[in-house]
Amino acid sequence: MATRRRVLLKNGEPTSELRHVRDSLRVVKELYGSTPAAEFSPVRLTTVREEMIRIGWCRTEINKKVGRIKRTFRWAVENEMVEPTVLHGLQAVSGLRKGCSEARETKPVQPVEEHVVNKTLPFLSRVVADMVRIQLLCGCRPGEICLMPPQNVNRDGAVWKFTPESHKTEHHGRQRLIFLGPRAQEILRPYLDNRSADTFCFFLKEVGAERRARQHAERTKRFSVTPTPRFTPNATSPKRLLGVC
Repeated sequence: MATRRRVLLKNGEPTSELRHVRDSLRVVKELYGSTPAAEFSPVRLTTVREEMIRIGWCRTEINKKVGRIKRTFRWAVENEMVEPTVLHGLQAVSGLRKGCSEARETKPVQPVEEHVVNKTLPFLSRVVADMVRIQLLCGCRPGEICLMPPQNVNRDGAVWKFTPESHKTEHHGRQRLIFLGPRAQEILRPYLDNRSADTFCFFLKEVGAERRARQHAERTKRFSVTPTPRFTPNATSPKRLLGVC
């Protein structure tokens, strides 16, 4: 159970995997919600898979969801909630092969072409545009650059090294090291110099302030006089509070 929790929880918070597991089990619940777990057989798992095909999910997604269902039963066996024979039977259900099922196929997800990114940058705020440029140059993940603290950037040498405090594959015991070349250094240096070592390089409040300033400038251009400010309840009691980074 501890191993399973490490996958579903990270730093005490639920990960996206928890949502995927619940989504996978939703079909099981709809079809066999009143069936004891000990009676969940390979034939019933195959029926669940056929229902996923009927819903319209693609083949690769169905294979992932079926795998999560099997891992749920493996957790149940580990905690002696069901007999091992139940899991052994479910393992016999193989994944769908390309071109051998009625499940729809999807094209592989390709990276966004660089010219599309360059055309998008003018529509972003300065901070977000800098984050995108750095990510493009060093190949880091969005979450890694959002949580980048200055103290984790080693500026010794011609090539800087960024060690994220948390990353996607850390539960596998892997270390993550991101290299920052001269072009990325030029963009990142002002944020490192103007931040405390134990805080973040990029703040969401700065993005919001820049967006509001730009919106105000656009409004004043359309009117000969400054428009009267309107009362907006969400400004004083927003439904969703902004995060830090």
